[in-house]
Parts: sequence; structure tokens; C-alpha cells
Amino acid sequence: FANEAHEGFVHVYPPEKELKIDANYPGKNGTEVKWVPINANDTGYVDFDVFYKDKSNEDTIAYALSYIQSPVTMKTELLIGSDDGVMVWLNGKLIHKNHTHRGAAPDQDVIPIELTAGDNSLLIKIDEGFGAWGFFARIRDKNSSLIYSAK
Repeated sequence: FANEAHEGFVHVYPPEKELKIDANYPGKNGTEVKWVPINANDTGYVDFDVFYKDKSNEDTIAYALSYIQSPVTMKTELLIGSDDGVMVWLNGKLIHKNHTHRGAAPDQDVIPIELTAGDNSLLIKIDEGFGAWGFFARIRDKNSSLIYSAK
């Protein structure tokens, strides 16, 4: 999605209104926006530049979605590192916002969260100015009991 003059960070795009994995939306410069599978690399970094090798990523917004299955309700922490700004929703509730311009590194932001028993949706919005584009995200899981899925 578009992020001209970094206004996309505060603009509410369709994924913030409803999570429809099979939906297509009009994107930046007339492109079509849709959900595609992506994995973190060996360092744990989700690299959006993989999809934008022609550097069409400048002044852009992207979303990442995952589901976390927890066997019980638990309090823990979400650790985020982003290039550039980041917003996070857990089960549809905005839990974190950091409109920053930085290079991504693991664990730059530590966010207390409460997972419910069963499936929990985690939506991450990353805004991009210029240069590299992506994020790190992990959840403290002391008992290794959480299951992650793109559904």
C-alpha cells in the first residue's frame, strides 16, 4: 500500500478493518495487493525486499499476519525489530505503535501481551521510507508450547 510522505502509517488500510486471506486490494501505483506466504530467513528476519527486487518498495506499507495457538491463557512478551515503523494488533486490538525510522534489529521493542487459549491473530504493519524493509518478531515461549501458523 502507498506511504507517500509517511502518511500510510496512520492511514487505515483494509487489513486493519478485516482479515480476509483470499482478498485482493488496490495497492500503490495501481498494483494489486494480496496475501502471499513468506518466511523469516535464517536470522529470523522477514525480508519484504524479497518481493520488491526492483526497489518499488520505497514509501510503501506492508502487513504480515500469523496465528499463534496457545494451550492456555498466558502473559508473555512480543519482541519486535522493524525497518521502519511498526504497528501491531493482537486479536484485532492495537497493542503497539512506533512510528520510527530505523534499521531493523532483533528485540528493539518489547511489548507485554496476553495470549488467550486457542488461536490468536497477530497482525503487523511495517512502513517503509527507503532502503531495507522488513522486521523481526518473536514471542517469549518459556515452555515451547506455542504453535505458529499462517492458517
